[in-house]
Amino acid sequence: RALDLAAEHGRKRASEGFAIGDVLAEFQQLRAEVWAALWRVLEGDELLSDSLRELQGRLSHTFDSLMIVAAESWVATRLD
Repeated sequence: RALDLAAEHGRKRASEGFAIGDVLAEFQQLRAEVWAALWRVLEGDELLSDSLRELQGRLSHTFDSLMIVAAESWVATRLD
C-alpha cells in the first residue's frame, strides 16, 4: 500500500510540473519529520529508545524504497 501511494505521488508531482529534486526532497523531509516525532515521543524511555535504534535500518530502507518508487513513477510519467 505504501509503495502504491508513493508511486501515485510521483506521478501526480510529475503531472503538476514538479522537478524530481522536489519530489525527493519531500521524502527526505518526511523521513526527518517521522524520526523527529518518534524521538520526541520516546525521549527518556531507555527501553523504547533502544528498540527504535534497532528499527532504524528497517525504517531507512522503507523510506529509500518509497523514494525509489516515487522517482521511477515520476520519470515514467514524464517520458509518456
